Amino acid sequence: NSNSAEADFILAELRRMIDEGTLQSVGVITPFREQQEALSRLLFNDSYADRFQSHLRLKIMTFDSCQGEERDLIIYSMVANHAHDGLNYIFPTSLEDQRERIEEALKVQRLNVGFSRAKEGMLFVLSKPIGEFKGSAGRAIRHFHSILDRRSTPTGGPTESPMEDKVLQWVQQ
Repeated sequence: NSNSAEADFILAELRRMIDEGTLQSVGVITPFREQQEALSRLLFNDSYADRFQSHLRLKIMTFDSCQGEERDLIIYSMVANHAHDGLNYIFPTSLEDQRERIEEALKVQRLNVGFSRAKEGMLFVLSKPIGEFKGSAGRAIRHFHSILDRRSTPTGGPTESPMEDKVLQWVQQ
């Protein structure tokens, strides 16, 4: 229940953010405790570890331990790949008729809490194509992907000041 390729990608992304001077808070959420532990060892033993904490306020959590936490950016390490996908043990397979079964209701709550921690942005680190994710986790990932696909990019017209140009660039990003 860990994925070293995703962990290495997250390390590189966090280093890039530090090198570019990013000052937003960052959290990493993963479904599995084993991935949380692997990420913690990798990131907090890295030469950038102090800056991860001071500049990014980095916190690494599971979907079960993120209640009450929010960060500007949440990075999701979903761990699942072609060879192993244990997400249906963590999340409900379906979102219909879950009120009847307590265990499934807890899985729905876990899904809701985990996907509502981001204040500004979400970054999904996936080790297989989006279409291959099953169950409610797949449905949620496809939902966020469809939002990304549907977003419109303002074209803007001629601007009257350098600040308007900058604001237009922010909106387009």
